[in-house]
Amino acid sequence: SVKGTPLAADRKMASGDFLAAYEGLYRQLDPWGHGKIDAGEAAAFLKRSGLRESVLHKIWNLADQEGAGYLDKNGFIAALQLVSLAQRGQDVSVENLSSSIPPPTMPENLSVSTKAAWAIKTEEKLKFDTIFDTLDPVNGLLTGDKVRPVLLNSKLPVEVLGTVWDLSDVDKDGCLDKEEFAVAMHLVYRALDKQPVPTTLPPELIPPSKRGPSPGAVPASAASLTSPAHSLHAQPAPWVVTPGDKMKYDNIFRQADTDKDGFVSGGEVKDVFMQSGVPQAVLAHIWTLCDEKQAGLLNAEQFALAMWLIQQQVKGMDPPQQLTPEMIPPSSRQAKSAVAGDDTTIAKEMDVISREIQDLTREQESLQAEITDKQQQILDINNLIMNLEVEVNQSQSTLQQLEKQKADTLLPVQKLDKQEAEVERLLEEVKKQCQEETQLVSRLRSQLTSQEMSVHNQEQELNKARVELNNLRSEESNLEQKVETGKIRLEATITAIRAAHTEIAQVRDQLSRLQDTQRNLSTQVGPGGVGDIGLMSATTSAWDTGANDPFGSKDPFAATGSDYNDPFKAEDPFKTDVFQSTTADTGFSADPVADDPFSGKDPFSADTGDSKPFEAEPEPVPSLPPKKNPPPRPAPPRP
Repeated sequence: SVKGTPLAADRKMASGDFLAAYEGLYRQLDPWGHGKIDAGEAAAFLKRSGLRESVLHKIWNLADQEGAGYLDKNGFIAALQLVSLAQRGQDVSVENLSSSIPPPTMPENLSVSTKAAWAIKTEEKLKFDTIFDTLDPVNGLLTGDKVRPVLLNSKLPVEVLGTVWDLSDVDKDGCLDKEEFAVAMHLVYRALDKQPVPTTLPPELIPPSKRGPSPGAVPASAASLTSPAHSLHAQPAPWVVTPGDKMKYDNIFRQADTDKDGFVSGGEVKDVFMQSGVPQAVLAHIWTLCDEKQAGLLNAEQFALAMWLIQQQVKGMDPPQQLTPEMIPPSSRQAKSAVAGDDTTIAKEMDVISREIQDLTREQESLQAEITDKQQQILDINNLIMNLEVEVNQSQSTLQQLEKQKADTLLPVQKLDKQEAEVERLLEEVKKQCQEETQLVSRLRSQLTSQEMSVHNQEQELNKARVELNNLRSEESNLEQKVETGKIRLEATITAIRAAHTEIAQVRDQLSRLQDTQRNLSTQVGPGGVGDIGLMSATTSAWDTGANDPFGSKDPFAATGSDYNDPFKAEDPFKTDVFQSTTADTGFSADPVADDPFSGKDPFSADTGDSKPFEAEPEPVPSLPPKKNPPPRPAPPRP
C-alpha cells in the first residue's frame, strides 16, 4: 500500500462521480502539488467538519495507518470520505469506503481565501518592500519596465517569469503594487528552490487587500461600480500585450537599440518588421499608431505594441484606425489620466496635504520630545566621558608602571630567548645529522640488498651455465661416437657397393658368354628351332640386370669437387635395400640358368625320330656364384 494511506493502493476511493469535488478540496491545501499535506494543516481543515475530537482522532488513525505524520492525496480523500460517513451517522471504518460517498459538508470551505493567513511572512514582506521602494514606484505602482530587470536577474526562463507576472498582477492593471510585488518575488524564490510555479494563484498567496469578501458582504468591485467616484475613475483595462510577450519583445528591442538610448528608429527596426512578411503600407500604419507623438522613435512599450499589432496582422486581424483603450501603453495611460483627472486630484491632494500637515505636527512633537531625551542622554554621556577620562588617567599611570616592570624583566627574558634559540639551532643540526645518517644507512642497506640479490642471480646463472656446458660436452661426446660409427658403417657400405659392382661385372660376363652360347646353338640348330631358342633368349633376357642395375649408369661416388652431392645429406640412400627387394632387380632374385632348357626332353627328337644328332654332351652352363648377404645398413648420420 502507499505510505500514509489506508488501503489506498486500489485507488477506488479516489474515483467515481465525486472525484472532481474531492480533488478540489485537496488542492485547497496542496496548491503547489507537493503530493502531501502536513498533519497540522490537515487537522485544521478536518476540524471544520464539526465532528468531535475523538471521531477526528479515529479518522486520522485510519487515514494514516503507517504513522507517517502526513497524508498524501489518496489518504486525504480517504479521510474526507470517513468524515462524510461520520456526518451521515454511518460507521467510521475502512470497510465502508467506496467511490459513491459524496464529499463531506465543510463550512467555510468556499471562503478559505478570506481567512487563510498570508503565506508571505513579515520579514519577507519587509525585504520585498525595500526592493520595491528602490525601483522608484509611481503612485505606489511599478510598471513592467521597472520590474523586468529584477525578474531577469533571477536567471529563470522567460516563460516562467511571464507566468509569475500574470499570477502576481491580481487586479490585471499592468502594474504591481507592494503586495503584488511581494507575491511576484515570493514566486520567484519558490521557483529558484526548484518548486513548480502554479498555474493559478493559491488562496494563501492572494494579497489580503485583494481577497474576496466574507459571505454576505457586498463585493468590493460591485461597490466601486455603484460609487460616484467610479464614473470618473474607471478601472483601467488590461494592456493587450501580456507580460510574457512584453519580455520577449524587450529582448528584441535591446538587440535593435544599437545606440542604447532607450529608443529605436525606423532604420533600426526595419529588418525586424520586414521579417514578418506584412506589407509595408500596413507596417507604416502600425508605426503611425504606436508613435503617438510622431517623434520618429519608439520606446520599449511602443515597440512591444507594434510587434503585437504585427503578430495580429500575421494571424489575419487588421490593425485598427486608432488605438483602443486596452492598446494604449500603461505609461501613456498615466499621462492621459493625469490631465483628465486634475479636478478630482486637487481635492484629493488637499486632503493629502492636510493629513500630511497633521502628520508633520505630530512628528514635530515627537521630535521635540526626542530632542529632550537626546539632550538628557548627552548630559549623561558627558558625565560618563568625564568618569572615563579619570579611569583613563589611572590606567595610564598603571600602564607606565607595568611598562617599567616589563623593561626590568625584558633583559632576562631576552637572554633566555637567545639560549632557547641556540638550543633549538643545535637541536635542528642534530636532527639534520640524524636524518642524513639514517638516509645513508638506508642507502647502504638497499645497496647491500641489491648486491646480494645480484650475486645470488649470478650464482644461479653460473650454475645454469655449468649444467649447460656439461650437457653440451656430453652431447659432443655422443656426436663424436656417432660420427665414428657412421664412418665405419660408411666404409662398410662403400666396400659392399664395390663388391656388388664386382659381382655385377661377373654376372654380366657370364651373361655375355651365355648369349654367345645361345647364338652358337641357334646357328647349329637351324631355322626349325628358332622359336624355342628365341624362347630361351626371351627367358634369359628377362633377368638381364643391365636395365635394372641402380649402379649401371653412374657411380654415385664418381663425382668429385664442387659438383659433389653427398647422398647421405638429404636422404638415406639405403632406406630401401635393392638386394633384398623382389621387385627392384629380377636379375638377382633367382638363378637365371636354374631352369636349363636342355635338361628335359630333346626338342629335336620329334622331328628326326632318331637318336640325338649331337653325340657329345653339351657344355655345362656355368652357374652364378652364390649370392652374398648385403652388409648391415649403417644408420644415417644425425643432422
